[in-house]
Amino acid sequence: ERFLEDKRIDFEASLTKGLADLAIKDSLNILTCWKSLDDFNRIFWCGQSKLAERVRDSWKEDALFGYQFLNGTNPMLLRRSVRLPARLEFPPGMGELQAELEKELQQGTLFEADFSLLDGIKANVILCTQQYVAAPLVMLKLQPDGKLLPMAIQLQLPHKGSPPPPLFLPTDPPMTWLLAKCWVRSSDFQLHELHSHLLRGHLVAEVIAVATMRCLPSIHPMFKLLIPHLRYTM
Repeated sequence: ERFLEDKRIDFEASLTKGLADLAIKDSLNILTCWKSLDDFNRIFWCGQSKLAERVRDSWKEDALFGYQFLNGTNPMLLRRSVRLPARLEFPPGMGELQAELEKELQQGTLFEADFSLLDGIKANVILCTQQYVAAPLVMLKLQPDGKLLPMAIQLQLPHKGSPPPPLFLPTDPPMTWLLAKCWVRSSDFQLHELHSHLLRGHLVAEVIAVATMRCLPSIHPMFKLLIPHLRYTM
């Protein structure tokens, strides 16, 4: 399927601008090393939106982490909990967390994001380095001020005969908790691309697109209704 001329020009202009931006930033930082997460600010400049600046300044915060489940890449996964998930096994010493989750559940303010679909997916090998995919579970609570805050993160499913997988909490060391949230964000992107984007956005829709092109004449009323929604599907 060909893009219309204005869309093709827009794609090419965006690509040219992006490559030029990357080349300039690369030349300015070629003699420097990355020593901390704050060093990313050296490449984060020029033409950024207000929202991008907000994410840059607040990406470590739990409030933004919860906000992204409704306003981020994949807002289709979040569910209000009707019971504690079966995969949520509590390691010894987690009785207080279980009580807190039960309390939020009774109040109707407990939410979950379960990435179990990613369990067992074979990860890629990039530059001879094995990559990894997590299948997390995130438990969140809705506060009276409307903020959605994470309460616990489980990065892998429990397996029979093995100890319960660890649960990561906001009270853990800051870098441990931040790394757990980064794994969740990675899984959120992976699931969005595989399920919401590729499967629902292209593979399912392309069946309808092909049938429309092959079976309906261009003057058919249904063709005229469908074609604006099917353009650029394949």
